[in-house]
Amino acid sequence: MPRNKECNRQEILQEMKAEEWRKMIKEIVNDDERLDLLAQLLEEAEEAKQVLRDKGYGWTGLSLLATVKEEVPSAKIVTKHFNI
Repeated sequence: MPRNKECNRQEILQEMKAEEWRKMIKEIVNDDERLDLLAQLLEEAEEAKQVLRDKGYGWTGLSLLATVKEEVPSAKIVTKHFNI
């Protein structure tokens, strides 16, 4: 896949809300309660990543976990201490 198409795909996925994730995943998961929990978790993760971006941490394409582990100073100390 050409790089620009991959970037567009990532941007679209990053902007998806819980209901959109729910619709996409519904095809493979048939447990509404677990699906709702997963969709909410994905939405919260994207919101957390956006909060970090707004505060100047990380960049587009860097995962939430990588942003926290590599970019947030207080998290660097914790993740190193607990070997995360």
